[in-house]
Amino acid sequence: MMAFAAIFLVTGVAFGQAIKNGGTINNTGPMSVATFQNYKGANPGKLNNTSTVTVSSTFDNSGFATDSVNNNAGGIIDLTGAAGTYTNGAGATVNNTATSTMKLTNTITNGAGAITTTNGTFEYKSVLAQTVFSGVAGSTYGNLTITGASTKSLGGTITVGTQVTINVSATLADGAANTLTLNGASPITGTGTLTADGTTIYNGAAQSVFGATYNNLTLQNGNTKTAGGGVTVNGALTSAASTTFDLSTNSLITGASSSISNNASGIIRTQGDVTFGAVHTIVGTFIYEKTTATQSVGTANYTDLTMSGGAGATGQKNFPAGTVGIAGTYSVSGANRSYGSSTVAYNNTSAQSVLGGESYNNLTMSNATDTSAANYKTASANLTVGGALSIAANSTLDMGSNS
Repeated sequence: MMAFAAIFLVTGVAFGQAIKNGGTINNTGPMSVATFQNYKGANPGKLNNTSTVTVSSTFDNSGFATDSVNNNAGGIIDLTGAAGTYTNGAGATVNNTATSTMKLTNTITNGAGAITTTNGTFEYKSVLAQTVFSGVAGSTYGNLTITGASTKSLGGTITVGTQVTINVSATLADGAANTLTLNGASPITGTGTLTADGTTIYNGAAQSVFGATYNNLTLQNGNTKTAGGGVTVNGALTSAASTTFDLSTNSLITGASSSISNNASGIIRTQGDVTFGAVHTIVGTFIYEKTTATQSVGTANYTDLTMSGGAGATGQKNFPAGTVGIAGTYSVSGANRSYGSSTVAYNNTSAQSVLGGESYNNLTMSNATDTSAANYKTASANLTVGGALSIAANSTLDMGSNS
């Protein structure tokens, strides 16, 4: 066992040693020990680390309120063994620079003190299941790295300021009762799996959205959130004011119990396939803009619906067999629209323009509050209806000089 009770500069300790530190250790070289106790008797300890401290068993920083572990720039504290627990008592653990890292194979226990890693990196790396500690200061990690062929489950609600990295064969599970808030521009990377059974909030400016199956997916703070893979939402998809959700060429799938809450100033745009498992009422603007092959339009009640991209049969937009409701403006450009056996329903409660020049299948006018001219549905050009034209009570279709 090595014991310290003064200020020491340490540049290397052999593996197998047990350290009890009752003074100050300034570590600038690789240190490999079996256990590290950051206090000795009645003396608190202080570790200032700018190199690598490898601990094969336990790291104990729980002696006194004045115990401190400062994992500074370039510092790595690596707990390697199956029993590699980190205990922080009333003292402080600071892992708070962009290049400071703590690596864990087991668990963290914290008392009345603080574990601060707002800017640092924590890696949960066991081949066995682990719990991601939610009791760090502000419940915030700078960077969170998930490695090892096992599932790492959030122990509570956390925020990650910069990035979550999920390596191959690893899984991060947030848990149904927890919220994972992501603030970075590329907040999740890696080829591992995100099991998002709780609520995931993308809270930065422009961000990439990790391709995954989400329970609740919330897009906040405006700007554009761009999907990096297919997105499935089984709970609530919520998009805040002035936010654009750009699915690019990726798919959007919603479950049978899902909902979409898009702000009036929000935009959802996609060049990919859309499959709605529930009938959604979508506020704001929804844009189908595939430029190659064909694109399927989801059955929903839209506010503003836009078709763009492609030309002729290239990028053609194929309407579903169900009803596509439009409460706002319907705009088209680019490729053809194939209305198939669909019904297009203009269903605003007040005045609305009916897009002319289209060859609809079934066309419905509905939801007008009264028969006054202020609530007419007015054709913008000639209409072609191959199926049924239905005009509900109180609704009026004003053809003007069109046919």
